[in-house]
Amino acid sequence: MNNQDFDRFYSTAIKKYNDEVLIRKQILSRVIDIIKHLCKQTLPFRGHRNEGAYSLDNDEENHGNFLALVQLLAKYDPLLASHLSMCQEKSTKRIEKLKRQGKAGSKGRGALVTFLSKTTISKLLNIMKNMMQEQIAREVSKAKVYSVQVDSTQDISAIDQFSIVVRYVLNATVHERLLSIVPSNDGTGQGLFDLLNLALQRLGFNLKYCLSDSTDGASSYHGQYNGLQQKITEAADHHAHIWCYAHVLNLVVKEATSCCIQAVSFFTLLQNVSTFIKVSYKRMATWIKLVETQIKMDKMKRLKLIGETRGSGKSNAATAIFGIFAEPSSTVFVNLILCLPCISESENFDTKTHHEAKTLLMPFLKLDTILTAFTYMRVLQIPGNSWIKCVGCIQDGGEGRN
Repeated sequence: MNNQDFDRFYSTAIKKYNDEVLIRKQILSRVIDIIKHLCKQTLPFRGHRNEGAYSLDNDEENHGNFLALVQLLAKYDPLLASHLSMCQEKSTKRIEKLKRQGKAGSKGRGALVTFLSKTTISKLLNIMKNMMQEQIAREVSKAKVYSVQVDSTQDISAIDQFSIVVRYVLNATVHERLLSIVPSNDGTGQGLFDLLNLALQRLGFNLKYCLSDSTDGASSYHGQYNGLQQKITEAADHHAHIWCYAHVLNLVVKEATSCCIQAVSFFTLLQNVSTFIKVSYKRMATWIKLVETQIKMDKMKRLKLIGETRGSGKSNAATAIFGIFAEPSSTVFVNLILCLPCISESENFDTKTHHEAKTLLMPFLKLDTILTAFTYMRVLQIPGNSWIKCVGCIQDGGEGRN
């Protein structure tokens, strides 16, 4: 082979290599866009099974959201369709080869590069997470000072996940960013402080520039001597601790609605009647038919359950039945009074259901229940009105500044 032949061969090989690199970059770009879309829509990536590339031509199987989106885009994207076809072909050949070698139970894709595996997705997600954290760190560095909001909750596997949010002002704009979510094995104030400090130091945050922290009222956060706020104060003496006022409001509402037996009985009644109607499709059908006949509303009024965490849940449950003062026509109280006798007297329900309906009906016919309802509707409107005023003041202040 002379020099000209070698140069020609080398140029051809380099061009082929560059073309393959370009194609893989384009494929990877599409994969990243799919990952970003699923993250933005907070959708799960994987299914329970059927993730092998050799099975992607079977439309009857559920391959999970990620692979399903890849298949959908491949219908309109020749490059992605070609890549998907190649992956299926190579994966099928690999499976057949393993069967001949007696290794049919082997898992994974071996040396086959598809950019569609769970390993690739996990690596890309970690890269994207690191890039976002680095960008947040750069912005905080420009802002100089910042504050943190922290909280923890158990995930589906009962592992306590510690969330860290940073707030800072950059270019006259307040930014609030989720910085990190890390598993927590130590729920003490010292353990949480070590976890927070490690996460901040890893990204180059200096704790002495942390002006404040915001937490709920748990002793591990709010403790005066061994809580997280005290540990942060020891590291940054200028730091201020702020008890999250959303949690404070929830506690106030909780205490206000459990201060007497009448209040406890009233909200228990609201919860029980909502559960009673919603638990059966036949009872719900009776309710819907009655409401449509009596009110003829464009939007169906439904009874609401009282949530365990939000203070507004009790207000919403009461308003759903008794309406609001400004719009008395929005009440479904009369419909509820008509619905419960219908259920208690209908032959479509058993005797236990008849008894439950009659038991729930009687308290709603008492004057004590009506007075308690309107008293608490007035009381529970106060936090909402104050919140609306605060939002209005903030908006007016922003418009005045601009």
